[in-house]
Amino acid sequence: MPSFPSRKFFFMAVYVASLFVFASYLLAQDPTPPVATPEVTSIDTASVEFYGTVQIANRIAVLINNQLIDLTSARINAELEPGTLVHVQGVWLEDGTFAAMQVDSAPDGVLPGIVAFSGIVEAFDPQAKTLQMLNQQFSLTSALVHGSITVGDTVSVFAVAVSPSTWSALAVIDLSDNSSAIVPAPVAAAEASSPLVPVTTPDANAAAPAATQEVSDDFEFIGAIEQLGEGFIVVSGLRVDITQARIDDTLAVGLVVRVEAFTVSGQLVAERVRADD
Repeated sequence: MPSFPSRKFFFMAVYVASLFVFASYLLAQDPTPPVATPEVTSIDTASVEFYGTVQIANRIAVLINNQLIDLTSARINAELEPGTLVHVQGVWLEDGTFAAMQVDSAPDGVLPGIVAFSGIVEAFDPQAKTLQMLNQQFSLTSALVHGSITVGDTVSVFAVAVSPSTWSALAVIDLSDNSSAIVPAPVAAAEASSPLVPVTTPDANAAAPAATQEVSDDFEFIGAIEQLGEGFIVVSGLRVDITQARIDDTLAVGLVVRVEAFTVSGQLVAERVRADD
């Protein structure tokens, strides 16, 4: 009489065969499609920085300078109590919302209310003296404008709020206008604290001939001091040599200053620096 495998062996063989069929089915399917990355809705060049007084605040939003600011993605380094002066850095989103990235306590001596914008010009009317950027409207009636502004240029605007989404500009700097020569040439890290005047060394006793230097006309601009160094300051991203400048007030990081300057071979040289009244 023929022998038959045990029942246990029979069920084990069926189980293994089932796994093999199921695995073959899975391998024959198309791979799982990749998950789409959510689109980032912020505008890369749309940065805003300003000092202002907290009016109302909670865990997700704060009202400063009559501007409602989203705090959901912000790093908070200050007490958001009404009346507190703070330094806000953030971005404008495409839907018109201002999202803070960082909120710090403001140092002593700053003037609240002036907002520094950086972005691309969306519309410009030189006759009406209006500029649109970051879905915000700017009146240039009282503004100092440096550079030849055209739609598509990257500019820095210093302004005060008139109403929601409407601003009165104090100064506009066209960062795309190479002819204005207002943006300093890149400085290597090792030379970051070097003044513009030549330094005599045993191997180099002569300065570059003055005839080779291109000197611009005088102009003024307003901005907040971001860095203090030996012989220079950084004002709203612009490095300014102050070795020969008249300094009317004590300089401190965060202080909003008015700078009277000219450029030498593409680098800013201050003649006078004073707190902006």
